[in-house]
Amino acid sequence: MKIIFYNIIVLFFLINTINAQNWNTKIGVNTISILAGSYELTTETTNKSIYSIVANFGYAQGKGIRTMCKVGDYIDDRKNSGYFFKIGGKLYLFNLFNHKKDDFFLGILIIGSEYKSSGFDKISENLIESNGFIWGLAYITGYKTKLSKRLELDIGGQFSFPQKRKDLFGHSCFNYQPGMGSYRSYTLLYQFIFNIKYRIGKENQV
Repeated sequence: MKIIFYNIIVLFFLINTINAQNWNTKIGVNTISILAGSYELTTETTNKSIYSIVANFGYAQGKGIRTMCKVGDYIDDRKNSGYFFKIGGKLYLFNLFNHKKDDFFLGILIIGSEYKSSGFDKISENLIESNGFIWGLAYITGYKTKLSKRLELDIGGQFSFPQKRKDLFGHSCFNYQPGMGSYRSYTLLYQFIFNIKYRIGKENQV
């Protein structure tokens, strides 16, 4: 697992170094995911404001505000934690035709998610646990707006399609996958994006 993290970090900075004259880097934090107990560092290396390479890393702690599920289930003291990484790309739609400071974006990510889950089964009165690592494919969409000369804000959503897990606890919507979000169903997860980014270096021009 650590080898995968290190290789992705090295690859990201190698690409950034090779293309230093034409690319710039933005570093940020997905602030809304903090409410879910998930801390995600975001990095985005952009070429001429049209497309970018994304590499994010983070950790989800045991608990947080993670679901809007209105039904109940038989699990108490539920905890879901783990490390995750995301790598992929984004396309800025308006900048395909004309340079814009604010723009809509679409993107695709590959996500690797390590998880450790536990909970108390009220029916059997036993502690249940599971752990592992899964991959997922995610689509992101939203709106980028410029806050200042170097600050930008992404507002949007992420929709993930993970490897199937057979070790979820209770109702699916109470389960949380680090880096992917809450389960909408057994095959679809979602999380919100409210990412504040700081640009390093000169601003690219189309």
